[in-house]
Amino acid sequence: MAAPPRGNPTARRRQLARELRRLREQAQLTLEAASPLLNFSPAKLSKLERAQHAAHPNDVTVMLQAYNVSGERADSLIALAKEGRQKGWWEIYGDAVIDWFEAYIGLESDATSIHAYEIDLVPGLLQTQDYARSVIQVWEKPTGEDDVVNRRARLRTARQTRLTEEEPLEFHAVIGQAALHQLIGGPAVMLAQLESLIASAELANVTVQVLPFSAGAHSSLGTAYSILRFPEGEDDVVYLETLCRGLYVEARDDVARYNSSFADLRSTALSPADSVELMRKLAAELTAHS
Repeated sequence: MAAPPRGNPTARRRQLARELRRLREQAQLTLEAASPLLNFSPAKLSKLERAQHAAHPNDVTVMLQAYNVSGERADSLIALAKEGRQKGWWEIYGDAVIDWFEAYIGLESDATSIHAYEIDLVPGLLQTQDYARSVIQVWEKPTGEDDVVNRRARLRTARQTRLTEEEPLEFHAVIGQAALHQLIGGPAVMLAQLESLIASAELANVTVQVLPFSAGAHSSLGTAYSILRFPEGEDDVVYLETLCRGLYVEARDDVARYNSSFADLRSTALSPADSVELMRKLAAELTAHS
């Protein structure tokens, strides 16, 4: 599959948000002090500075006037706001993109590396299309339509081009052993998924480790998550997903805890080589019983 265009409005929003927060701080204004000057609520201003909302150019103009920014610098930031409101490459998938998941796709497109821990699923960036379709069908019941399910599965595949493009995403996955035994889609689908995982693990930018049943208690028990890292100067973001929405952890102390827990997982899990060996063994067992 050809890589989707990399124009990413989320990256523009994050860049603009950093600059707006920096300019407010340079003006020695707190959120509470700046809000009346802008006629914004502190909550709205906070969301704009955290790129949770796409800033309208008119709002940016008001902010820049309050912060005494003009000339070429103001023009460039207003242009950035306009770029941040453009559609991302994922818009071609229409309503197959869940509203709350759109922000994550943008962050994933902008990330330089991702560390992911999954308990009983193969991470989305490593799923085959048949495996993904089987998962999505279950999540969509009873209202899921085949066309939407198929487009969501294709979207998941399109996201995977980040692993093989010219400057690929570095992806490190720790996968609970239960995920390798869960026959999602049936034996044939799971066999193909295991074979795909083994192939992905051979990529120089992809590391796959299996957390064995024997690992016992660990600091990430019961919590699947992804830690997204960005170009130098940008803070990490932790993403957690529920059945109904995605949640983002951005406070530095909290993110540091997730990074520490992932480091523990890496040291507790099987080595990459032993992980591949286990996957080969499970694939052989599925082949023997098919």
